[in-house]
Amino acid sequence: MLYPLPYNPGVLGSWDVALFRWINEAWSSPFFDAVFRFFSLGIKVLALKIILLGAFAAFLAAGRRARAAALQAMAAWPVANELADVFKHVLPTERPCNIIEGVRLITDYSGKVMFLDSSGTMSAHSANMAAIAMVLTLRLGKWGIPWIAVALLTGLSRIYTGVHFPSQVMLGWLGGVVLGWIVVKTWDAFVALRATRPSNPEPTVDPSDR
Repeated sequence: MLYPLPYNPGVLGSWDVALFRWINEAWSSPFFDAVFRFFSLGIKVLALKIILLGAFAAFLAAGRRARAAALQAMAAWPVANELADVFKHVLPTERPCNIIEGVRLITDYSGKVMFLDSSGTMSAHSANMAAIAMVLTLRLGKWGIPWIAVALLTGLSRIYTGVHFPSQVMLGWLGGVVLGWIVVKTWDAFVALRATRPSNPEPTVDPSDR
């Protein structure tokens, strides 16, 4: 093993391994291979980059409310990624592909097996997408629902491709949701603070000058 484990799947419960095997093995099909490869590779896929840039541009052009939502989502994304990295370093745990025999590892579009030897404590992919989905749902209501679907599919893809346990994906979702909420509340607090300040404060006059 590459990392000392504060806990392992056995401590978490057999459900973690059982659920992992069910998704990784029982769901196996060419269709799911294609779908989950797409979501697992994330922004490395050119098509997804175009979709995300298009969505961001649409938000910017849609009005002040949508622009604010897009900017908050873009702020939440890298912070969620860093949060996952902190968890991976503070509480390092193995990925299923490193400790379970017979794991199906899906190849990327170049044919390279998506094997990772880094810690898998919190899925960064899941945290990133959950943070974005949370921000957009809080800000835009029903327009955030498609992003919830993206977050769910992204998390499932990390299990299906063999690189994360379900518990690691769930932790990523939870971390992303909490972080997205914090970003929204912080933004609101900042806006409220600015609103309490007069836009053109009157200059202070020294009594001795009167």
